[in-house]
Amino acid sequence: NLCYNWFIYSDIEKNQGEIESIFQMISFVRQNYSIDSNRIFITGLSAGAAMSVAMIATHPELFKSGAIFAGAPYKIAKNPIDGAKAMLGKKYISREELVQDLREQNPNYQGQYPTLIVYQGLNDPIVNYKSTTLLINQWTGINNTDSIPEKVESAFLGIEDITRKEYLDSLNSTILILYEINNLGHKLLIKPGEDEDEGGQTGMFGVDKGFHSTFQVAKEFGIVKKN
Repeated sequence: NLCYNWFIYSDIEKNQGEIESIFQMISFVRQNYSIDSNRIFITGLSAGAAMSVAMIATHPELFKSGAIFAGAPYKIAKNPIDGAKAMLGKKYISREELVQDLREQNPNYQGQYPTLIVYQGLNDPIVNYKSTTLLINQWTGINNTDSIPEKVESAFLGIEDITRKEYLDSLNSTILILYEINNLGHKLLIKPGEDEDEGGQTGMFGVDKGFHSTFQVAKEFGIVKKN
């Protein structure tokens, strides 16, 4: 009950509620600090992930990319009960309706939608994998491509539990990257240590999978160089 209201329309409609509050914070930083406005990223876990999707849905021109950890598609829910159903995988919305929900926020937008990097545990008791399936349908739909990945890497980086899938548009540009993680619940992947690709601590929302998702996201964002 203390999380972002990703399931309440008045908080995820453009220029309203929590969406507008976050947008104003970002706008303040852009106006008052010397930053590269072409390299603004957003990320979150669970409700923060769903709200990150909502931010990109309402302000696609603002972000370069977003990392979504156990999130949900935009407007999958309109009240707390809907939100609970969506997280459990008991709420279905057609691909056409999911895409229309995006288009209605920016009906005249002709630009590219930001790349999504999605992490989903296959054993997540809080957010069902079906939520990620709908998010993939929404994002491939708005990019006018199918929901079948063009690239699949099993045992990514030699880790048996991680499969990486990449979805491309008609120009072979990446529109979505999906990390499916077996034996992972509602947690972030970490790799404790001091090396460049290591970090994080085990705890309520962190589990050692020999993979530091924060570092990997930074690589996908282009913040650190890829090997």
